[in-house]
Amino acid sequence: KIRCRMSKEDDSSVVHGLKDIAAGSVRGITQVLVGHPLDTIKVRLQTQTGDHHFTGIRDCIQQTWKHEGPMAFYKGAQSPLYMAAVYSSVLFLTYGQTKRIFGLSDDKPLDFLTMIKVGTVTGFIAALVESPLDLVKSKMQVQYDKGQYRSSVECARSILHNYGVRGIFQSFDATILRNCLGSIVYFYAYEKIRELLGGGSKQLSVGHIMTAGGLAGAAYWTAIFPIDAVKSRMQVENSDVTKRSYTNVVQAFQKIYRTDGVKSFYRGFGVCLIRSFPTNAASFIAFEYSRKLLN
Repeated sequence: KIRCRMSKEDDSSVVHGLKDIAAGSVRGITQVLVGHPLDTIKVRLQTQTGDHHFTGIRDCIQQTWKHEGPMAFYKGAQSPLYMAAVYSSVLFLTYGQTKRIFGLSDDKPLDFLTMIKVGTVTGFIAALVESPLDLVKSKMQVQYDKGQYRSSVECARSILHNYGVRGIFQSFDATILRNCLGSIVYFYAYEKIRELLGGGSKQLSVGHIMTAGGLAGAAYWTAIFPIDAVKSRMQVENSDVTKRSYTNVVQAFQKIYRTDGVKSFYRGFGVCLIRSFPTNAASFIAFEYSRKLLN
């Protein structure tokens, strides 16, 4: 049994924040280790071109394995792995503190309108951290064979050196849109499902946490996948702003729709759903157990 967080009224905001940072870090690393291989397949399906075309999930996995070997599934993992702790800690720190600012607690009924505010603030702040990391990850994941960059660090340094802050925040508007909507859906789904499964009890079983986390992950990707597809397309474009096809997220949506139709927004959706349940089930178990140990 895992005792829900925020149960001790005498804990200060600082103590709560430190616990969220520590538990969020463990959660982030767990999520990358479990989910990165299928994330690579998702990004490749979303951004495939005439030179690298796949008929589906199985074909993408087979071609990647055949031509690049098993380690290709972890391309770009260096960036999210050592920075996942930073991003996830910021995400859960912001979420925890924003909940307290808006008066949400485990002892009160979940209010959807307040969760919209909490999710929007959380998503925006998290996007400031995630956008550069996600950019590097995506550029590494679509490098076929040897590619332009030898590592995520080299990729980040090269973009910063040649294109500055504007370059490293390529597709930032799409990331904000995705993260704000995603955070609302993700955290509301998790809290609501946890509330329903727990029946008002503060003692939740491992199975309940895994179910709530897995379903929240599935709800998240279902809600934001078209935006994520556009974001991925924008991220893998040329780092030079003068050579890009898309100037902003709205124009990108319009151009992709006119060129490839609705189906292009859902390439890789199947593998994403397959990945989402175990990845988020494992990551929330890691978060809740870490939180329990800290309590």
